[in-house]
Amino acid sequence: MTRRRSLPVHGLGKVLFCHATPRDDEEVVLVDSRLDRWREVLSRLDTDIRTVVCGHTHMPFVRLAHGRLVINPGSIGMPYGRAGAHWALLGPGVELRSTAFDIEAAITQVTQDSAGIVRPAAA
Repeated sequence: MTRRRSLPVHGLGKVLFCHATPRDDEEVVLVDSRLDRWREVLSRLDTDIRTVVCGHTHMPFVRLAHGRLVINPGSIGMPYGRAGAHWALLGPGVELRSTAFDIEAAITQVTQDSAGIVRPAAA
């Protein structure tokens, strides 16, 4: 089951957030995918959704496809291309941003914070 959430964003209207595409959490589309591929991916969206924020490929981009704005903000922990935490500032427009991020320090912190957590035994 694909997890999706839509929220109103000032200047962008109703924005759909999903992991990969609106219809599948594992589907891959890229900034340079053919327009007919984008039509297929976006075809079942409600007409009031004009902006889609997706991820999965970790490649940051903003593009227009069939009258909809498609945004991939990139990745925090597994960036594609240059290092850093890649993200997007939404409303009223879109700004792709990158922030310095020490992945090794984050791993150390998560490891320390989760050391006392009891995990269920594997079945």
